[in-house]
Amino acid sequence: MQRPAGNTPKGKDRRQGPARFMKVSSRDSGMAAELLLDCEVVSSEGGRIGQVVELLVDARSYQLRYVLVRKRRGADIVIPWTALYFDAGHAKLVFYTCH
Repeated sequence: MQRPAGNTPKGKDRRQGPARFMKVSSRDSGMAAELLLDCEVVSSEGGRIGQVVELLVDARSYQLRYVLVRKRRGADIVIPWTALYFDAGHAKLVFYTCH
């Protein structure tokens, strides 16, 4: 589990209670994980954004909340699941934004 950034005194942990999100990566099994991991993410105009490398699931409700996307240049971005649509015809996730 990751620790918060900053100057935390030795022996002290700023975390209060259990983690809010769980990561689902390629090591984990499950039909949804297999379908979404490594899936290409494109913009609504069709431009390539990146590829899904991890899924972030709410630890309390077990609902998918975010996807971690690796861009071509190696930078990672987190996109809310509610902003994505799965295009089954092209097997891609489409990221919709308001203009």
